[in-house]
Amino acid sequence: MTTNKIKNNWWVIAGYILAVIFFILVSTWVILFANGYKIDWQTNTLQKTGFLLVETYPSKAKVIIAGRPANRHTPVTIKRLLPGSYLTEIKQDNYRPWQANLDINPGLVTEQRNTLLTFTNLISETLSEIPFKLIAKSSNNKIALVTKAEEIVLWNNNRQEAVISDPSLIIQRLTFKNKRDIAQGKITKLEFGPDNKTLIVEIISRISTYYLSLNTDIGKLQLITYGKNVDDLNWLNSTEIIFLQNNNLYLQTLNENKNNLLAENIIDYSIYNNLIYGVIKNEFNQYTLIKINKKGQYTEKFTNIPSADKYQLTKIANDWVLVTENKNIKSIWWSVIKNNKLIWQKFASNIVSEIIWNNQYIVYQSGNKIILIDLKKDVFKPQIILNNQSALNLVTLQFDTLLYIENHQLKSVDLTGYNNYQLFNIKNDNQIISIDPQMHQLIYINPDNDWLELVTLRDKTSGFIYLNNFTSRLR
Repeated sequence: MTTNKIKNNWWVIAGYILAVIFFILVSTWVILFANGYKIDWQTNTLQKTGFLLVETYPSKAKVIIAGRPANRHTPVTIKRLLPGSYLTEIKQDNYRPWQANLDINPGLVTEQRNTLLTFTNLISETLSEIPFKLIAKSSNNKIALVTKAEEIVLWNNNRQEAVISDPSLIIQRLTFKNKRDIAQGKITKLEFGPDNKTLIVEIISRISTYYLSLNTDIGKLQLITYGKNVDDLNWLNSTEIIFLQNNNLYLQTLNENKNNLLAENIIDYSIYNNLIYGVIKNEFNQYTLIKINKKGQYTEKFTNIPSADKYQLTKIANDWVLVTENKNIKSIWWSVIKNNKLIWQKFASNIVSEIIWNNQYIVYQSGNKIILIDLKKDVFKPQIILNNQSALNLVTLQFDTLLYIENHQLKSVDLTGYNNYQLFNIKNDNQIISIDPQMHQLIYINPDNDWLELVTLRDKTSGFIYLNNFTSRLR
């Protein structure tokens, strides 16, 4: 009897032990699963998984991960993906396919936001059959155009044209002695000021180059300056213009006919946050960056900056950034504080294009490569978007899509570099504007007949969040 009881108790004890082991295993698995772990059957190891968030414009696109469709349309989050590189495809009817290899990291969310899809067949509409040559846009979408006859035309939201300046009006409205020479010149540049109504107009004529301000509300013209050695007209604010002429820095206030001399012997200057910074060289050939107030006083100095022909100063990610240019080749220098001194370290060189940047990215062409710098990462590592490229014209960077001109063709490429599409023919970047942050539509001058065209790239998504809230060019 005793022996049988021991045998029966042994099986009961073994059953309890197995139940406890099973409970521990299941509980451990549940805890690991809840914390994002998954078995990689290819390596027979336990791996912490990651997530993939995909957002497209327009939305409701199909997402395919490594050949397997996601169960929902965009915007969508795909959970519990093992670490590694995944071929991600995005498809939507009537749109060009999008694909890229996206890296999934353990415990992290890989975000593919701001993905702009493009129509397979672009839809164009003729807005005007007047021959145009230049186009400019204000920040509130007011559009100014220059006709082949050198007239400046204002285009409003109701698609109505209004001629606000023509050669005969220039002669009538200016009291300048060379006004006939101005009227016979060619308009080469057009740019809106921060007040969204005043244009800076560059006119090149037989005798000289002229710079005028034009109030588009009342058609008032004002001569800013003229000459062969005028460089870098920039707005200090909505009423004041800064420019460099013969190495002298001037300030002009609109509605005043006087240019105020701020500083002499200035190599170049830059405006950041409504403050003026100039570059001077001393007798020992040392270059110094100085802050200049409106009285022409030097209030701050940054010594030992790199020598160059041209400079531009800005701030990115709370650090000073200096762009230098020598013989049309640019370099980017990043500021570092060492021993309480501001030291400039070269960050990128051999830049042959304008530098486009926003609060997330820097994009430029170096040699035959298009380079991306992701400012969201802790380490700023250059990433090649496109390789083996000829000389390009970078147009704009909006959302995660770069527009550029190559051999008179407008093309778009996303920042992964995988989706590179030809859009349409265009002469240069001052003949095209984007009228929407999503680049839903573009207005451009058709190179075949110089008519004004509107092209629709995608359906517009309402209620979007625009993350890249500004885009600028470092000249």
